[in-house]
Amino acid sequence: MTKIIILFDGICVFCHFWVRFLCRLDRNNRLQFSSLNGEWAKKWELKNNHSLLKYDSILAIKENKILTEDRAIFTIINALGGGWKIFLLLSLLPTKWTKKAYQFIAKIRYQWFGKFSECPLPNKKYQHKFL
Repeated sequence: MTKIIILFDGICVFCHFWVRFLCRLDRNNRLQFSSLNGEWAKKWELKNNHSLLKYDSILAIKENKILTEDRAIFTIINALGGGWKIFLLLSLLPTKWTKKAYQFIAKIRYQWFGKFSECPLPNKKYQHKFL
């Protein structure tokens, strides 16, 4: 079973909502998490000579391949399995539309949901999911 590493904006309130939600849904422990500016991400960047901070997006790393924006979301949904796969129907829409929808939400996320002054610590119950 391939693990998917999800890198997220550590100060984004909206992003943290989704990370907490995904932690509860991921009963098979297929997902692991790291802040984009966390230690794990920094080590990955050095090892792979590739900057992750250049993305203004959630990232999913699966088999060392970086997936961004809508592709990351669809990969995460697929990993959750079960009834959540119904949302994969959205992947049938033109990529141009799904990318634009993602980019719109990413652009307004701080205005609508705010930001933390620093990345909050994960719930102890899910600490094993964080790198």
